[in-house]
Amino acid sequence: MEETQEKVIKADAALKKKIIIFYVVVAIVGVILFKLSYDYLQEMRILAQEDIDTAAGRMLLFIHVWLVISMVAVLGVGGYLLWFALRVLKSGQMPPPGTRVIRDMRVIEGEKATKRAKVLIIASVLLVVIGLAVTWQTFSAFSGRMQILKEGMAEQKATFMVPMPPEPSPSKGAK
Repeated sequence: MEETQEKVIKADAALKKKIIIFYVVVAIVGVILFKLSYDYLQEMRILAQEDIDTAAGRMLLFIHVWLVISMVAVLGVGGYLLWFALRVLKSGQMPPPGTRVIRDMRVIEGEKATKRAKVLIIASVLLVVIGLAVTWQTFSAFSGRMQILKEGMAEQKATFMVPMPPEPSPSKGAK
């Protein structure tokens, strides 16, 4: 009776520490960005009462910046998943040789690794396609709504404008 020995990649304690620090930093930056965004949106609410055109323009810029950030994040994650899956396909094992892990992992080889790599490829493509579609839809929706808002406010201002009496012309007798 022959025993097969499973390959195991041992956990990298230094990598685990780096990952935990990374997540803590991302969480802190996320909270700070949320607070700054909330404050900015409150400022835009006040500005909209005074100057809707400027507020709408700034809001569109704000939305564009967040959409670009989200696209970069989605493309980054999708690209990494694709790169990882292609390494698995090439090596025939998952995780591929040279991969550092944060916990002990049993190496999967052969057909099982290939199937998982193919699922990762599909997931990465779907992530990128859906992410780009959602980003485009969000951009289109907000751009259209901002334009409607600007046009509606312009009509409202014209409706509520009180005509001012003409300025008196300088009289000829006053010196």
